[in-house]
Amino acid sequence: MKALPFRAASMSNPSLHTKKSLPAPDFSGNFDLFFTSSTLIPNSLSTAISNAVDTGNAHRNLYKILAANSLSSSDARGFFPDQSDRESRCGTLWSSFLRDPLNDEPLDIGLYDLREVDGSSSSLQRKTSDVDMDQPSPRPVRLSPGLVAGALVHGLGDMIVDSFGEFIIHRVWCDFSEEGTLMEVFGGHFALQVFFGDIYVERGFADVAEHRLDFWGVRSKRTPD
Repeated sequence: MKALPFRAASMSNPSLHTKKSLPAPDFSGNFDLFFTSSTLIPNSLSTAISNAVDTGNAHRNLYKILAANSLSSSDARGFFPDQSDRESRCGTLWSSFLRDPLNDEPLDIGLYDLREVDGSSSSLQRKTSDVDMDQPSPRPVRLSPGLVAGALVHGLGDMIVDSFGEFIIHRVWCDFSEEGTLMEVFGGHFALQVFFGDIYVERGFADVAEHRLDFWGVRSKRTPD
């Protein structure tokens, strides 16, 4: 899986920005997420972004693809409460690709200790040693402000005995459309280890599942939770 080209948020079309200022990133609400390996994203577009070739137009084209498919073809969905609710409410992450191997149900993943940090914070670096997975993705070298959180599976017991992970998201590009609509592309990383009970081994499944995903994202058009 290709690692995300983590860079500070870029802007294009300066003439529009002189008329209307771009807002600061807001990491609350519903987001539709797409794995960077998604077949919806042309290889030529991924290469242009990775190589920083005309990134303004490349990110604009990426936004158009993600926004057009957000309601029907996203790989995952995330919800992050606003700052006033984060003390009492967890975020959530859902994906049909993250499933319990025994009952084939999607994992109920919670995001806790949500914190917004600036781009210079070491919290935005991927803590691969904490998650203890093999073959870590390259660490980002320059970041825009973002949101970091711990990740876990709800409902621990005899079936799922433990879990831990991390979730990172930040805004990588933003601009206004010709109609004045704010367009934003987000990028991030998710890693999770899930430890299963003895019944999984007895039925031929591994006792540990490891998930590591890089993604792009846009604000969801779905009804808020």
